[in-house]
Parts: sequence; C-alpha cells; structure tokens
Amino acid sequence: MKITRLEVFPIGLPYGRPYEQATGTAELAKRVVVKLHTDEGIVGLGEASTVLPDRTGESAEAITVILANHLGPLLLGEDPLQIQHVMQKLRRASMDKYGFPYSKAAIDLALHDIVGKALNVPVAVLLGGIVRMRIPVSRSVPITSPEETAEEALKLKALGYNLLTVKIGLDPEKDLARVAAVRRAVGDDFRVEVDANQGYRADVALRILRRMEEYGIENVEQPCPWWDLRGMAEVSRALDTTVTADESVIVPAEAMNVVRLEAADAITIKLAKCGGFLASKRIAAIADTAGLSCNMGSQHPAGIGTAAMCHFWASTPEITDVGYGAPAERFEDDVIREPIRFVDGMVYLPEGPGLGVEVDDEKLARYAIPVRVG
Repeated sequence: MKITRLEVFPIGLPYGRPYEQATGTAELAKRVVVKLHTDEGIVGLGEASTVLPDRTGESAEAITVILANHLGPLLLGEDPLQIQHVMQKLRRASMDKYGFPYSKAAIDLALHDIVGKALNVPVAVLLGGIVRMRIPVSRSVPITSPEETAEEALKLKALGYNLLTVKIGLDPEKDLARVAAVRRAVGDDFRVEVDANQGYRADVALRILRRMEEYGIENVEQPCPWWDLRGMAEVSRALDTTVTADESVIVPAEAMNVVRLEAADAITIKLAKCGGFLASKRIAAIADTAGLSCNMGSQHPAGIGTAAMCHFWASTPEITDVGYGAPAERFEDDVIREPIRFVDGMVYLPEGPGLGVEVDDEKLARYAIPVRVG
C-alpha cells in the first residue's frame, strides 16, 4: 500500500458562546481536517485543532500551509502501515524534531485510521488494546462573572458531569470569588478544579491558590507560564492540591523536564498539541514511570479529533480524567456523519475499524474557511 495524496480542509465551527480563558477569547473554532489517500482506496482521516495559537505558532491557517506545502509532499509513495517510519521522516523535515506538533498530529491520526481500516480493527487495539469502552468527562467553565459561572456550574452538574474546571488567571481576587461562588452552588461534595492557563506569576499563584484551597479544589492546572518550571515546582511543593502541567508539556522532552525539576504532580495530554498518538503514548509512559498521573485535555476538536481522543483514553489506563466528551458540548454542528455518543456526562468509544467515524463532505464544504496555500 502506498500514499497517493493528502487533502487538507480548513474549517471553522462557531462556538455556541465565546470561549474566554486567560490567554484570550475564541469565537470561531478553526480546525484542519485531512484525508490521506492510498492506492488501495483506503482513506485515513485526521484533524488538527487549536483553541488559540500557542507558542508553536500553529494557527489553523499555518497548519494548512504546513500540511499542504511542507509535510504533505513528504508522504507521497510512503507505506502508511509503517507509521513509525513515516513519522520519523516528518521529524527529520525540520531542524527541531519536535517542530509542528499540531500539523504532525493530523497525519499521525490519519495513518492510524488507515492501518485500523486495513486490518479491520479499532485504533485503540493498535495502541495496546481496549481497557474501557466509556469514561466520565469533565467540563471547563470559561471566565465570566461569579454569578454567571455559578449558574453555568449548576447547569453542567445537572447534565451529569462529575468534575468542573473553573477557568482562572486574569484577576486573582475575581478568580477567588468565582471559585467560591461555584463551590456554594454545587455543594461541598462535588469535584471542582481550576485552570489558570499560565495566568499567574509564581508569587501570585502561591498567595491566591493557598486561599483557593479552602474551597476544596482538587487540582490546579498550569498556574505559571509554560517556561517557568521552577515557579511551577515552587507552587507544587507549597500546595496540598495536585498541580498539573499542561502548556509546559507539548512534547516528550518537556515531560522529562517536568519530571527532572519536580515541577508538577500530573501532566495533561492533548493529542492535538502533543503530536498525535505516538508522542502522546510516550508522554504517558514518562509520567507513569515517574509516578505522575495523567489527565486528558482536548483543544475542542471536531468529531475526528474527538474520536481519536476516545481511542487514546480507551487504550491508556494512565489517563485518570478526560476534559471533553463531544463537539456537541461546544458547537451546534460537526463534520462527521454520526455523532460521538455522549450521554449523562459519559462518552463512549466509537465502534468500527480505524477511528470509527465517517466525514460528511457536505459539511466540510459548508464550514470551509479560505486559506491561501500557494
């Protein structure tokens, strides 16, 4: 089997409401869907997703150009069954072997989809085997007023979520008020965590998070800038609450740095930011070997990226919590034919070979956004 063509489809899905976090506000979810064609007629589906451009610089527009002009041509003639070989070739395509992780993730997903379809097995089987068919998911609450945040928390609790992530990081005192309001609304026994998205300096994080611990938070995600691992370590040592590294860990080498500096108690894995299945499995192995736990974030993918998330948590027992269930949580529509099954706060592994989803070409066209690649 040989790869014959890579098709790239930049799309934009409107958020149901603007999504605000410490690093900015997103109103349109720009995603990049890929179709990887083979000479045997098997087509692999992949997706790259970013909520907001991060330190990689990979926006949907940049990803489209990288895939179409730089990485895509390197795939032609390669055997898609040899996933490691193909991804190693892409690694050598830039001076930094960890460059373009979002773009590479789309290809990694598509390769696994092809192999699963060729062997007539789910991708989760390729990743080590299925250890669970469903998992409860959490939901993040964007930055709004304390009253609005509490109201939203009550609605999400009623929908069956068993863990809520309160976004913080813009104004420490308002953040504290927001967390207090959520705790009063959902009760003492409901699970609540916070995510600062790098919004605090270490000294500010220490001062405000110690006070926030009084409200029974169980996790603090990325309190300090991604590069300040010493600050993260200081916060981690000072708090009783688990501290999780998210933006500090995009690639496996950064997971090793977190371990070396004892900068966190846990690591957030996102297939989109970490480069796909292969790299994400490496990060999970590093964390597990070092005694750190792992949770799973999303970058709010459309259906293809969500299906990939399902196969990852289904085959990775190191994952303790998942922060996303289905595109229906954020968007009014999707680009796959059958939606990911998501009921009462539980998301289910899609059935069928490969990723287990089919793309809707009409919707790909409907939500297309213009990006110049030539």
